[in-house]
Amino acid sequence: MSRYKQLSDAYAVNTQALIVYRQEARDALTKIRDAVRKHLGLIVVDTDIVRIVSENGSNVFSTLAVLEHGESVHFELVVSLGGDGGLPKSDIAIPAVIGKKSNHINLSIPGINFEIVLDSDDRYQAVAESVFEAILSRLEKF
Repeated sequence: MSRYKQLSDAYAVNTQALIVYRQEARDALTKIRDAVRKHLGLIVVDTDIVRIVSENGSNVFSTLAVLEHGESVHFELVVSLGGDGGLPKSDIAIPAVIGKKSNHINLSIPGINFEIVLDSDDRYQAVAESVFEAILSRLEKF
């Protein structure tokens, strides 16, 4: 085997693993958003009440297209409140980080010291409960 062929084979394996990582991250972000929606009792899937955005406010899913091995995705889980009964609209954002450790997708929410391996639906429900509790705790402090 030529050295170039060896490099080409390694590149193919690396690229395939990267595609899988990006897909896993996208699936995890979608499941997080859907779990929070479900936990809040939001039935309408296309609602913007629960959003996942990058730290600068742009679409976090576009950052996945350039995600590399060893990198994490920093994002905010945003829940929009108000607008009903004359209340002003407001967004509550929970900063979080998703990445891969030991072949598993992990979620970390530094503000509430929460870290979890996202390997089952129960884990996504735990994320939704933690996000709900963090937002409720913020709102109850005045």
